[in-house]
Amino acid sequence: MRLATLLIPPSLDAKQALRLRRLGFVALSYVLATALTALDWAFGVLPASVALEVAAGYLAINVGLYGVIRSGFNLRFKDPSLTRFQILTAITVLMYVVYHMDDGRDVALFGCFIVFLFGVFRLNARDFTLVTLYTLAAYALVISLLMQL
Repeated sequence: MRLATLLIPPSLDAKQALRLRRLGFVALSYVLATALTALDWAFGVLPASVALEVAAGYLAINVGLYGVIRSGFNLRFKDPSLTRFQILTAITVLMYVVYHMDDGRDVALFGCFIVFLFGVFRLNARDFTLVTLYTLAAYALVISLLMQL
């Protein structure tokens, strides 16, 4: 039995099945992000504990989103695909990584553009503005915390 058949049953609504397939694509990008985080740890840029926390966070985010979509709870929201939530969550985790990095913060911040790509076809200009302002505020918080601590 294929894993996709197990995770996305044929009896599921077509739109919900599409959302789960898209979530699978997002999960693959989280696997890539985990690999990059592991590289950061391997090169001594990121502590091992942070790399493990980030990997656990990625897993929790994906399992949680799968549960929300599979249960149909996402249909209660204005955007059932939860695009803005997913982008804000990914930016938050990325800022956690940036905070804990010793060097290479500028390279890690390019991850924001990768995260933004997931909203290109789904978010309107207002939502993109809100996501951008959130990202700027989160990075300002990171800078402030680094200066104080």
